Amino acid sequence: MKVDTLSEIIGADFYTGVPDSQLRALCDYLMDRHGIDPKHHVIGANEGKTWSM
Repeated sequence: MKVDTLSEIIGADFYTGVPDSQLRALCDYLMDRHGIDPKHHVIGANEGKTWSM
């Protein structure tokens, strides 16, 4: 399925999350369509980051 078709089926106008290489086509589509417009697309922090003291 093409990403633009998926976007039409879902019908959402706001997306957020941590970028994932398995969803590269979707991430690229969202960047092309919305950039980092906070009303439509918010990129989350990397949840795999660990901190040590």
